[in-house]
Amino acid sequence: MSIANYNKASLLSVLLITGCGGDSSNPDNSDNSKQASFTAGPFTAEYYQEQDGDRVGVGSDGSYPDIVPELIETKVVSRSSIYYSTRNSAAGSILHTISPNNFYAVWEGELNVSGAPQTINVNFDMDHSDVSFYVDDELVAKWKDNRAFIPLALSVGTHSVRIEFHNHNYFVDFNASFTRYPVLTVETARDEIAPLIGDNTRVAYVSSYDAKSEFNEITVELDDSPDPVFLTLVSYESINWVIDNPHNVEISGIVFNTNNAGSSVSESSGAPVFQISDLSRSYESYDSSVESDIINITERSPYFFPVDSELTAVEIQF
Repeated sequence: MSIANYNKASLLSVLLITGCGGDSSNPDNSDNSKQASFTAGPFTAEYYQEQDGDRVGVGSDGSYPDIVPELIETKVVSRSSIYYSTRNSAAGSILHTISPNNFYAVWEGELNVSGAPQTINVNFDMDHSDVSFYVDDELVAKWKDNRAFIPLALSVGTHSVRIEFHNHNYFVDFNASFTRYPVLTVETARDEIAPLIGDNTRVAYVSSYDAKSEFNEITVELDDSPDPVFLTLVSYESINWVIDNPHNVEISGIVFNTNNAGSSVSESSGAPVFQISDLSRSYESYDSSVESDIINITERSPYFFPVDSELTAVEIQF
């Protein structure tokens, strides 16, 4: 699905592609692009209960005036993401007063674009729900059921963002991320990655099918190491990877791959981060196709660190 004729001085263009399995952006290597940057959030999250049933798009998308949501909680969060179910207390006890199929959330925050106009990828990973997405108080897209990927071309400045999420599933699992990672393939990655790998660099392959924490986060904890570390992060559902590096271990670089659009990496040292669109994924303690891809990219065999989806952190210890 595409949206045409959406013109605004601050927004240059927008395209919505539903059911997308990954980030299909083409990195811009111009001088202006290299100087450009953006920040997203924090967001004010409002969590509501609304009696709108378990069907999508039938008055259950905020369009029926007779369905009046009841505000349960307001909080400031770093991400427009949420996970909870009746069997998992990740999001805290207060949300367990809301049946998941009656959960409604609104996130409001800002995108700050500096340096040069740029395209930011807005990724939505969700299922059996209704979503509306606004930028600068204008409705960009409204859809149901499908995951979505929106390349959003923005001018320099501050842009308001609003996301409305009406869940109708028996659990709540929603992730919206704002990303701008260079996209490589296994074949093209070697030229970018090889210069980052030194003689003593250790390569870690961290994998998880999904994340069942409140904000779809998995923390990767780096144990003390005298050698540089190169991280490979893979998942099926979108995960917000958080790198915890208390010993200031040198991180040579990070690559990631996900089936569903929208994984993100939070890391404070400034290590380069790339998405590899066709990198093999496995959630086991060893996989030969994964090892082959990693060797092709880094000329090293990886250490495997599979993560149980019920866990929220993994320690990298060689």
